[in-house]
Amino acid sequence: MLVRWTDGTNAHTSETESVNGRRVPLEDFVHRLAVAIRTAVGGPLPQHAQLCIGAAGFGSDAMQSACSTALAEMMEIPADQIIVRSDAWIAHKAVFPDGNGIIMICGTGSGCYALDGDTLRRSGGWGPMLGDPASGTALGLDGIRHILRDLESQRFSPLSSVISAALGLTDPEPADILDACYSDGANPAQLAPLILNALDGGDGDAIGIVRNECAALAVQCARLARLQGRSVPAIRFVGGLTAHKGYVRELKRALREALPHALTGVSEASPVDGALAHACQMAGLPSEG
Repeated sequence: MLVRWTDGTNAHTSETESVNGRRVPLEDFVHRLAVAIRTAVGGPLPQHAQLCIGAAGFGSDAMQSACSTALAEMMEIPADQIIVRSDAWIAHKAVFPDGNGIIMICGTGSGCYALDGDTLRRSGGWGPMLGDPASGTALGLDGIRHILRDLESQRFSPLSSVISAALGLTDPEPADILDACYSDGANPAQLAPLILNALDGGDGDAIGIVRNECAALAVQCARLARLQGRSVPAIRFVGGLTAHKGYVRELKRALREALPHALTGVSEASPVDGALAHACQMAGLPSEG
């Protein structure tokens, strides 16, 4: 959770453990947020403060309204001085201040987003239960499926050996893999770096996994581009996986097939800058983003 505050002259930042708003009680989320805000401000929040919050799990109007109401009560300021949006909304504001473009989120989850006025349009971003192609979670789950297929075929590829070792298993049976997968606290996304390292090493199985996942994400992006009527869209990648050059290369490759004329690249903007810029606009201050 990253908070950035400005009074128009000085800017201050505080950072704490990130949390998805859908996975903790609202009261807990708001309390953590309030503590982070007060830390960034360095004391009580001024009565005239304007807040723009972007958080995972707050894509619906109902969640946004509930969060702004609870935070206003905790921070003792009017609710109309708080705007709550999804993390994708503020990321888009940071990457495309003019609103013209598509962002592809590539992290633990994935999704494609564009702004239509102030309304966020999406393709994908459905979450791990329904599937986020080319996300860290999807790559990890593909790795688990790969080792299970190997074991059921009585073969054991180099990629399966790497995954087995990461799971702390020696000479595993399919049941051992399933026990590890369904254990409390299991996090398939932790396997994604292993698959990307194997990609770098030219492992054919890893190449196939990453290419198939990137192709599925590119199809989602093309669907959104068509909806927006953009034949030559500007597309920027955001999220932790974009730090991996091999992953970015495969994603660009997939987009060249799905959207041959797209202008693609990795964004260097921080989502929190999108939130700060909007809060500054609300307060009539020059943007610090």
